[in-house]
Amino acid sequence: MGRYFNRLITSADKCTILLYGEIGETEVNASEIKEEIMQAESVHKPIEIRINSIGGEVFTGVAIIQAINECKGDIRIFVDVVAASIASVIALCGKPLEMGRYSRMMLHTVSTGCYGTQKDLLKCVEEMGKIDALLCDIIARKCHKTSEEIRNLYFDGNDHWFTADEALELGLIDGIFETSPIEEDPTTENIYHITNKSRGFNQKVDYKAFKNKLNAVLSLDKTADERDILNAINKLQRDNEKVDFSGMIENAIKKGWFDKAEKEVFQSLAKHDRVTFMAQYEAFKQQDKANVIELISDAEVDGRIMPFEREIYKSIGDQLGARALGELFYIKPRQKRVSRFLSLDYDNRAGWTIDDWRNFAPKELADNPQLYKILMAKDNQKAPQYKTLEWYRKNDPEYLKEHPDIYRKLVENQYNKNSKQ
Repeated sequence: MGRYFNRLITSADKCTILLYGEIGETEVNASEIKEEIMQAESVHKPIEIRINSIGGEVFTGVAIIQAINECKGDIRIFVDVVAASIASVIALCGKPLEMGRYSRMMLHTVSTGCYGTQKDLLKCVEEMGKIDALLCDIIARKCHKTSEEIRNLYFDGNDHWFTADEALELGLIDGIFETSPIEEDPTTENIYHITNKSRGFNQKVDYKAFKNKLNAVLSLDKTADERDILNAINKLQRDNEKVDFSGMIENAIKKGWFDKAEKEVFQSLAKHDRVTFMAQYEAFKQQDKANVIELISDAEVDGRIMPFEREIYKSIGDQLGARALGELFYIKPRQKRVSRFLSLDYDNRAGWTIDDWRNFAPKELADNPQLYKILMAKDNQKAPQYKTLEWYRKNDPEYLKEHPDIYRKLVENQYNKNSKQ
């Protein structure tokens, strides 16, 4: 789903809040929705919320539900396009709730990812059960069923999609409002790409809301006019034109894109041929990004990180570079996978790998250096090499003597690099 911004739109007879986007810390966050509800409530006008969201983070959704329920007056809710997952439960707090003729609603059980010990996993399952119970209770109150009935109907591990007519028949909504017909059949796939024209808004009000949001993004006062906005944007453009070549070179050295010995070469290039320097720097940057992605993918396949940790380690790689990230992964043990834990034979450890010892019996491994040496030789682990030939010659020549294959590869890389210059 594309990025939207929540807007509190105040007209003569009502206040409208757009809950458009993914629920979480970026597009639709609880603190902003709470603030908008409080502002709307303070002007003593009817409040309505219009939804177009495929869901998102459950606890943020629960906080939004709490904010709606704490409002002294009833809040009318309209599903303009889609209300799925936690967004559908938020919608069910509407008094009343209406769906557009061609909109969709989806209910399902909570899903998440977790890792760690058996105790950690059991705790995670327990918390998921509590959240499921809470959501079932909210839905049950809306359609006058028991929580157990709702659990059996909609919390069976499947996604349950409803048209407006189906939702009305099931008692999930209170009414259907008409919208402009969709040219093609409204399937689950194309419903995500529909952008309904919200009813009751006018261009002047929408422009004012957009201008206020733009002022906030540019750190301007709400009283700032179009000239102030234009000046702020021009300043941003001028600031972007002031390139810090010295900082870029230091960053490249820090990330291992080239050595300090080459610093003067790139300083001269930046001074006399900025276009070539920028092209070379961008090439280094793109190659490093590709290396980061490859390292993360390999670490995930290898079991050293979980899928949901990808963005965390990508941020580390973007900040420190692929070389540092590779060294970090080298010393990071694989995750304690439950399946591996359950399959291990604790009475006969002859088949244990070095990672099994690291994960499940680290003290015994630390007390047995001979076992560690044998396991390292068997595993034949080598740290990823991101250091240059010159670095090894100055700092660790013995390593090159002990690893002629790595020495030969480094010499070839250096020859290829010199040939391209």
